[in-house]
Amino acid sequence: MSEFDAAMSLRAIAEQFDEIDGLIPSLTDPTAAVELFQQLAGVVRIASTVRDDVQTRAGELLGPQKVVLPGVGMVKRTPRRNYRNWQTEDLLRAVLDSRRVDKETGEVLEETAEDRIRAVYPLAGGSARRTELRARGIDPDEFAEYEERGFTLRIETA
Repeated sequence: MSEFDAAMSLRAIAEQFDEIDGLIPSLTDPTAAVELFQQLAGVVRIASTVRDDVQTRAGELLGPQKVVLPGVGMVKRTPRRNYRNWQTEDLLRAVLDSRRVDKETGEVLEETAEDRIRAVYPLAGGSARRTELRARGIDPDEFAEYEERGFTLRIETA
């Protein structure tokens, strides 16, 4: 299958999904509805895997971090990283010592220790929010091991 054929196939699949979406209000059999749901769940898993693979391949082909592609726009490529083995005590100290600065005014924002912790750590627990760490001037790479797995692309259209 050529790149052009793949794009055409995806357009045809999108049209079929539109047709299926139109049929949903007319479903009357719960078994058929659940079977459709199960089939769609499988399709979503496969589509997600293919999307990630295409995104990684596109990132490999792009080269530089930012590229302008005709007819597409500005494409920003960043490595996708999986973090593990966080140095939690050291990171917590860094978070408690950190300050947020308003980007527009340069003013240091007032926060309690609890505010800092809640901003970085989700309420349900888990890993630190890396975007919030960076906003506080904390490099997450210094507090955890990570493995790069492909790329994430962001497309900014004109």
